[in-house]
Amino acid sequence: MNKLKLIIIREYLAKVRNKSFVIMTFLSPILMVAMILLIAYLTKINDSEKRIVTVLNESDYFSNAFQPSESISYINLRNLSLQEAKDSTIAMGNFGLLHIPRKSSLEETTAEAFLFTKESPASMVLDRIETIFQNRLRQDRLQKLGVSAAEFANIDDEFEIKTASFSGEKNLKGLNEIKAFIGGAFGYLIMMFIIIYGGFVMRSVIEEKTSRIIEV
Repeated sequence: MNKLKLIIIREYLAKVRNKSFVIMTFLSPILMVAMILLIAYLTKINDSEKRIVTVLNESDYFSNAFQPSESISYINLRNLSLQEAKDSTIAMGNFGLLHIPRKSSLEETTAEAFLFTKESPASMVLDRIETIFQNRLRQDRLQKLGVSAAEFANIDDEFEIKTASFSGEKNLKGLNEIKAFIGGAFGYLIMMFIIIYGGFVMRSVIEEKTSRIIEV
């Protein structure tokens, strides 16, 4: 047991004094963070790509609801069947087809609406289209309740409470979150150091014991 302890101490000192170990200790977390940032950047590029959605609106609703933006634009189709609209969308190479059927009420219309896409839709596209439907449903429900959009906006105003310390200094919002992020970052660095160091030492101990066995 004492020999194993001496081997571990010797290998620890040998590895810690090694330049490659010091470099990898600091370089590995940076590479890991860079990889995460690269994935996030590629995802952002994919989400920022402009999509063209074909709209087949057979209802009396949403006539001017779909307005183009920086990330998504719409092409309206009329007097076509659903299958013809699908074929036209595929032929034009558009991202997807939004079908809004004709129903007796707005609630039924939105419940039967469907988005057809050639690939899994990005969350950004879904959020924009769902927001259009949600806003239209909200307006319709408010009208039925006799509440105007302006009155609802006043009711739905957000409230933020003012905070200060006992000495009178204003507290910074989000400070605890920043501290937690910094603490997590340092914890991650310590974890990476332990993993890299432990791997080096274990490998060296195994090699040392193997060489001892061969000598015997």
